Amino acid sequence: TFNVTVPDYTETGEGDLYIAGSFGAGYPTWDPAGLVMEQIDPTHWTITLDLAEGATVEYKYVRGTWEAVEKGPECEEIANRRLKVALEPGASELIVEDAVAKWRDLDNCD
Repeated sequence: TFNVTVPDYTETGEGDLYIAGSFGAGYPTWDPAGLVMEQIDPTHWTITLDLAEGATVEYKYVRGTWEAVEKGPECEEIANRRLKVALEPGASELIVEDAVAKWRDLDNCD
C-alpha cells in the first residue's frame, strides 16, 4: 500500500492523483494517468498494488501528465523513488509512506 501526502494547494482537476512506475505485469508502465489513487482527504491519497515479494520497483507521483509530476523541495528534478518489496516476518502487507514536496506545474518548476 502506497500512501502519499501532497501539498495543501494541490489541484487535482477531476480529483485524480496517479502513481506511475515499473510495477510489473498487469500494470501500466510509466503512464502518468495509468494507476489512479484513492483520495482519503484533501492532502492524503492511497493505492494498494499486488507486487511480487523480492521485486524492486521505481515510481513517481503525478497528476495525469508529466507536466504535473512531483519535484523536490527546491524545484529540482528528483530521482525515481525505489522500493524493494520485502515483508517483515509475519506481516501480510507492506505500507509505504511518502510526501510530495512540490509540483512541476503548480510551483513553476522548469
